[in-house]
Amino acid sequence: MAVFQGWNTFSNPLSGWSAIGDSGAFGATRGADREPLVQLDGAISSSRGQAAGAVGSAQSGVQAILAGRPAIDRAVGDMRVAADRMIPIADTMRGEGDALFESGTRVTEQALDTLGTGMGFINMDASASPLVAEALKLYGEFDPDKYVASAKQDVQSQFDNARAQSERQLARMGVNPSSGAFANTASAYDRLRAVASAAAMTRAQERGLTDQANMFQNLITNNANTFLKTGGELASIGTSARAQGVNAQQGAASALGQAGGLYGSAGSLGLNYDRALQGAYDSLAGVQMNEARNTQSTEQMRVGAMNGGRGGVNIIDNTHHGNWRDTGTFFRT
Repeated sequence: MAVFQGWNTFSNPLSGWSAIGDSGAFGATRGADREPLVQLDGAISSSRGQAAGAVGSAQSGVQAILAGRPAIDRAVGDMRVAADRMIPIADTMRGEGDALFESGTRVTEQALDTLGTGMGFINMDASASPLVAEALKLYGEFDPDKYVASAKQDVQSQFDNARAQSERQLARMGVNPSSGAFANTASAYDRLRAVASAAAMTRAQERGLTDQANMFQNLITNNANTFLKTGGELASIGTSARAQGVNAQQGAASALGQAGGLYGSAGSLGLNYDRALQGAYDSLAGVQMNEARNTQSTEQMRVGAMNGGRGGVNIIDNTHHGNWRDTGTFFRT
């Protein structure tokens, strides 16, 4: 019995099987039997080369993704910094918006009160405001009827005084109060008093109407116009302030939305990177697993080919993880 002991390192696809069939008990006698085995060895070497290329490509993919990590980290950091800076801006805008809206609301309330006072002057409604009530009280002092009554009373008083003086003078002169002369004097005073009273009352009424008209213009019309104009201006200011407040609040909401979008984009970018890296590692693991299965399959095919072609060749396979090296003791009978 001839015995040959040889080494073969499966982890090196280029090592082939040069020790087998070239020396020992098989070299010269089995040359023709080596041809199928040589072809199988070539196919195995080619398959291993392709597998190694696939592994290298998968490893390159992993390295390319890992190389992009600094850029991803910078981009994520930049987005988060930008978002962090927008938060206080949004807070400021929201505070200013709240203040503007509140101020506009107060001005609007003042505008409504002012407009109400103006309408109170127009409607001469004392209940509209204390100012309108006071103005109407002053306006009432210029009532023409009061002017007429006052003028009549003044004329009456003047003529009564004059008549009394005249009667006293006649009495000193010895005129009898019941005489006709005395009666004629009294009658003359009454006529003069009536004429004077009528004239005074007419003038008083005219003056009362004029003063009342002037007072109406000053207290009612002018005040009404002033208050209505001022109320309108205040309403415009209040409305504008409220609108600006709303715009500021919307700007704050927009800034917060943008900040949230940046945070979300940063998170998505990081998550997508992690997914891509995990996918690359999974792909590499799959390629390595396929290579391992392919190696096992091709080695089994070669062992089968050797057993079938050598006639009675047995291989004892001792495979070690991480370094596939087989020690075979071959026996030929």
